[in-house]
Amino acid sequence: MIELLLTQYVEGDGQIGSFEWKTWHSAFRLSQSLFQAYEYFLHHIRETTDDNWTEHEPLVQVQLFHHRKLEFLLRLLRYKKRSSEMWRQLHEIYRLAHERDLLNRPRAISGTDGKPRTMRGILLLEAMNSGHFSPREALWAHRWFARWCSGPGLQLAQLNDRVHFEPKGFVVDLSGSDGLKRVPAGKADLIGGDLFYFDSSPLSAMIDREMASLRDDAALTSRTTPAVRAGQLVLLKKLAILFAPNPVDIERRAERKPVSLAVQAIVGFSYIVDELRKNGQKQNEEISSAVALKTENTIPPLEVPNLSPFLPASGNASPISLSTAGP
Repeated sequence: MIELLLTQYVEGDGQIGSFEWKTWHSAFRLSQSLFQAYEYFLHHIRETTDDNWTEHEPLVQVQLFHHRKLEFLLRLLRYKKRSSEMWRQLHEIYRLAHERDLLNRPRAISGTDGKPRTMRGILLLEAMNSGHFSPREALWAHRWFARWCSGPGLQLAQLNDRVHFEPKGFVVDLSGSDGLKRVPAGKADLIGGDLFYFDSSPLSAMIDREMASLRDDAALTSRTTPAVRAGQLVLLKKLAILFAPNPVDIERRAERKPVSLAVQAIVGFSYIVDELRKNGQKQNEEISSAVALKTENTIPPLEVPNLSPFLPASGNASPISLSTAGP
């Protein structure tokens, strides 16, 4: 149901237009309600000793992560930043599941992602939450991430002395309140703690294969339109830069020289839209003021004396009544 509402919100249908707030709000409330229900079940399982409940803990945790991932996607569609408390809660559940070896239990329900796979999808989605991606791009990426994370290619590995990794890719700190962060140049300080390493090299290869598939005209004749294919290729190029194992240096077209200058910068699509709306309102107010001022400076209408329709009579003569008719 939530997936259907997501598609309806972004793409619309015959009855409801795209980006209808009520559609988004319905999906958001449903996702939150389901998350809270499974959160209650998890709390009950941890408080009881009944095996009939405790054996379902891995499944309940999977559902928790699944609905939290949908909430992250819904927030991304409306350019809403996630709260630090949401990350802390997710990190705590994942860390405890890792300590108790509950991450790789067999799935009890077909079609439901395991916790590691869903966690990777959440991390990838949140890395996009910078205001630089449209809702349609977010939905495309969400579907790609679900497919790419379902295989063994993408992994989160806890950092310790036995794990070898190159100083590239990303890390996530389960003791913090953030998502993926790039690995700094020196890796000596990363050993220990609740740090998990994410090597994005396999992800880059998946992005390249997806781009090659989109360029194959024979495979896409009935799958998508040229406009959608062009948009998806643009998105994949953005994702290739975002998730590159090493930071991508943007090649400048001209030499940059240092200057001393104060500027006002707006970063993020939602903030830009808000600023444009304010400027539009300001311009409308200025136009209205100018029109009002122009009206005040115009020549006033000619004032005609209010003459009585009765002419004065002399003697005992009766007054004469006059009436006028239009041309």
